[in-house]
Amino acid sequence: MDSYYGDWFAARYQETRRRLTEAVEPLDETAINWRPQVGSRSIMELVADLAASLQERLRPERDSSVLEREPYWMSKEELLRLIDRCFRRLAELASAYGEQAGSRSDRLELLHECNHLVSERLGQVLYLARMQKAEPAFLYEREKADSA
Repeated sequence: MDSYYGDWFAARYQETRRRLTEAVEPLDETAINWRPQVGSRSIMELVADLAASLQERLRPERDSSVLEREPYWMSKEELLRLIDRCFRRLAELASAYGEQAGSRSDRLELLHECNHLVSERLGQVLYLARMQKAEPAFLYEREKADSA
């Protein structure tokens, strides 16, 4: 039963990593650092925040000052490496699910927390990436919403 949960989360994290990477790869550095409006986050900032939040959750002492959360510029290559690092760590966590010390419910709760976080950020990144690509379906939905 232990491997079932670990395998399920590992597959989920792998799929999320693939989708994030596919969303970022066609964009240039201006697009990944673009903010739709003042006060909102760019794709780069969303991924950097995801990395910081995951690192907070995965460190035993849960140190909240792990990574800098201030906005800054990041190249596309740096962003793709950050995605790889985040999801490599998540895959290790999921695959070691049955071998880790601590209660099963605590480990399962941690996997769920991380899954919720990556799913939320994935949706936000996909939305911004779609805006950057200016897909006709997105523009139609936006115009339709604006006219309503």
